[in-house]
Amino acid sequence: MSDLSSKANSELNALYAFPGLKKVTVEKKIFQEIMLYTGGEILVAGRSYEITSKNLGAGIFRLQLKRSNP
Repeated sequence: MSDLSSKANSELNALYAFPGLKKVTVEKKIFQEIMLYTGGEILVAGRSYEITSKNLGAGIFRLQLKRSNP
């Protein structure tokens, strides 16, 4: 598995800081990179979160973390 680009890494760090509250807006390329790297789920402070997305059009996506069922 390859490392994330610095842009994708900084967007993921923003999500990690405030899981469930923070939303980030990214380009399609960064969105794909994040989803392939994480598989759509991450662990923050011992809790499982799903990465949810909304297509805003023109290749732009809004990402947010949603708490997975325990």
